[in-house]
Amino acid sequence: MHEALVRGDRERYRASLTGPDGALDVLDATFDFAQAGYAFQDRFVATYGQKAWQTFQSEKGVPGSKKEGTLNVHLNLPERDGAWLNEVKVQTDGDTARCTAPDAFAGLQWVKEGPDWRLCAETFGGMGEGHWPEQAKLFRGLAAVVRDMTPRIGKATPPEEIEKEMAKRLRSSMF
Repeated sequence: MHEALVRGDRERYRASLTGPDGALDVLDATFDFAQAGYAFQDRFVATYGQKAWQTFQSEKGVPGSKKEGTLNVHLNLPERDGAWLNEVKVQTDGDTARCTAPDAFAGLQWVKEGPDWRLCAETFGGMGEGHWPEQAKLFRGLAAVVRDMTPRIGKATPPEEIEKEMAKRLRSSMF
């Protein structure tokens, strides 16, 4: 699943999931967000460098860009190298498994279907069935903001300006 997400292989990603349509729609939207985020990251790093990306992703943000009341802008993307997967704890019970990562607020349930393990989409995100449309809409809105911001990255636009504008646009997208 992680490899399919990182490579942008929607078909393979989708094949690793199971669950109700509403929950699957949320994970489709998170796929779109991740793809937009990875494209943003690639352009950001190519333009400003890895150190600037690490600063952008940090709790403190880009120096000089944080103002009272702004969002702490960073994209919550799975690291592409998958090293974080080594920290995942897996508890299996027959054809089901619960996987938890150290920083995760809840575990994800997996179910064995034939020879394959599939993520139970309804266990993603911690929101119940009644919130799936809102959650999918939120991720699609975030993806749209990130996609719209990506072309703004350039030598003429400092990373501080990107962060300020993204904070403003994400806030309006979320609230």
